[in-house]
Amino acid sequence: MPFSIEDLKANFTDNAKAEFEHSVKDYADKLSKEARKRAERLGVAGDLPLEISFNHLEEAKWILQLRGLSRRRRWWLSITQAFEYIFSATAGIGASNFSYQWGQLLFIGSLGLGLVLFVIRLNKESEI
Repeated sequence: MPFSIEDLKANFTDNAKAEFEHSVKDYADKLSKEARKRAERLGVAGDLPLEISFNHLEEAKWILQLRGLSRRRRWWLSITQAFEYIFSATAGIGASNFSYQWGQLLFIGSLGLGLVLFVIRLNKESEI
């Protein structure tokens, strides 16, 4: 049995149908614009018309998905990076007072925590 959008919307309320149609059109518009950008980036030989291929659409789909993920995770990565800066500053304070025991502990602890946060942030950014 083939998939039909009308079958999918059969149990929707009128407001839900309108919102669904708006969301589908909005996504289709974004997908089309991004696929067009991908096709234009590769260029067209001579006077040939621009062609958007399956590969352009697939690449555009992944780009839109990754943008959505990066928006959701951005706040967490920003907080992680802020703490990296704080630990870098405290490591500097510890290093300048390294002759004292508290300076050594502050330097080593801050450096260790800062490096752990740095590695976590790099791993999360590579997933996005």
